[in-house]
Amino acid sequence: MHHQVMDSTRINQPDSLAMNDLVEVAARFLVRFSEPASLQRLLAAHTPDSTGHCATCRTISGAAPWPCQLHAIAKHALRAPTPG
Repeated sequence: MHHQVMDSTRINQPDSLAMNDLVEVAARFLVRFSEPASLQRLLAAHTPDSTGHCATCRTISGAAPWPCQLHAIAKHALRAPTPG
């Protein structure tokens, strides 16, 4: 049996591939442990404001750019197959 292992050194690298891996892991967690209605509420809360930033997320420097990571995770989770 082959298990895919995420390279832990990539977690500290700010590249998009490592971020995509983290989004996928978080989305799989949501698919397994949450209801679809929860994912819809996440998407509804994390929408762009009039300046193109997430209406909900904040960073140290102010509003987070949209789409934020929570929006990306919820959207990915909604497209993922349901575990069976």
